[in-house]
Amino acid sequence: MEEYNIDDVSEKQIKFGVWYLGHIDKIKKVITIILIVFSAVTIGYGIFGFIYHYSVQSKLDQQLAQITATNIDFASFQARTKAENISFLEPEVIYSGNNSYDIFTKVVNPNERWLVKELTFQFVSGDYTSPTTTIYLLPQEERYLFDLAIQSPKRLSAVTINVMDIKWQRFKPAMEIPEVNFKTSKVDFFVSDNESRSWISFMVNNESINNFWEVTWQALLFSGRKVVGINQIRTEEFVSGQSREVIMSWFEKLPRVSTVEVYPVVDLLNPDITYNIPGKIDELY
Repeated sequence: MEEYNIDDVSEKQIKFGVWYLGHIDKIKKVITIILIVFSAVTIGYGIFGFIYHYSVQSKLDQQLAQITATNIDFASFQARTKAENISFLEPEVIYSGNNSYDIFTKVVNPNERWLVKELTFQFVSGDYTSPTTTIYLLPQEERYLFDLAIQSPKRLSAVTINVMDIKWQRFKPAMEIPEVNFKTSKVDFFVSDNESRSWISFMVNNESINNFWEVTWQALLFSGRKVVGINQIRTEEFVSGQSREVIMSWFEKLPRVSTVEVYPVVDLLNPDITYNIPGKIDELY
């Protein structure tokens, strides 16, 4: 029989071995219980996570289905946000004698949030076609369109307006449009003794804060409610706070004039339409 040398085994190790052999069954039970509890917790957590995931996923699927089923009326939204068409009054012709005609109409931009960046048009009457003209229209702006001193051997009567191109731009409050505030007064109509010349004179005060390189003045002469004469003239270097007399003439016999209307036209989309005067106080702020 083989003998074992236990000289190197301490008394403490011998006691532990005796204790371990006496409690090995209990130790196995404790380890078994710990493993069972761990497995139960792990499996339970897994089952809970599985149930929670699929219950939440089911709700998400229902919400996605509702979103998909919701019909968004994009056509209606676009219809509400797109620009409305500009409108024109029917063009009118004024015969001023000697085969000379004037044509005018009014154009209106009804939109609050859209400006007409470019409107290119022509007047057409029979064989006559006016030069191509391009203007802009600010939101809700009304403007008269003139074609003056047309020479035509054929009588011009029915006139149409041919819109060749129109470019829209959404108007943003941050866009820097110069302020325009002209006050007109003392608008008077005069006729020479031989009626070969008629003219209007009026005072204009530039009450805006801007100096303008040029301003065009349009005038309409009314006999009752009928327009019997139109004209326009350009003034240059109109300084803020300045008062100026403007005179506009007609060299043909006109019907009786009862009312005069005057309108300023300024190219506000031109960034160079305003200017500063060196040394003025407004440059300090």
